[in-house]
Amino acid sequence: MKILTTIAALLAVVSAWHSTGHFLTALIAQIELQRDSPHLYNRLENIIGVLSSFTSEQSHKFVESAEFADDIKNQNWKAFNSWHYNDNYYFYGVEPKDMPLDTQNVVWAINQALANLNTNKPGKINEVLGKSFSIRYLLHLVGDLHQPLHNASMV
Repeated sequence: MKILTTIAALLAVVSAWHSTGHFLTALIAQIELQRDSPHLYNRLENIIGVLSSFTSEQSHKFVESAEFADDIKNQNWKAFNSWHYNDNYYFYGVEPKDMPLDTQNVVWAINQALANLNTNKPGKINEVLGKSFSIRYLLHLVGDLHQPLHNASMV
């Protein structure tokens, strides 16, 4: 029974990153933005709100929007899966060899989101919709980038 309790406790810790970690990352961003750039924070929150009606977000849309990327991944939107991680291979007990690298990884996706947020080019698609998507992904991916298992693959 003691072993089972220990395993259950460890599993709870291992899975704790999911929503909690993303919400904490977004909360830190929110606190810093509200302190340093309240006008920018208000603008970002309004832009995020464009997609809120399509989510289950409640009363803290800035923080809760950080989970958007996993929410759509869980709905089988597989096109964005490689955006959540960056394979840095560590070879343990085997000879190093060439391993496939996905160029559309978390670093690439963060740069794409930043580029989208820094452009004002008019397009055929509502600009604010794209920016809402980008802010949501940026909040999520910064959290993913800080997870060791999203940045390493042992071979």
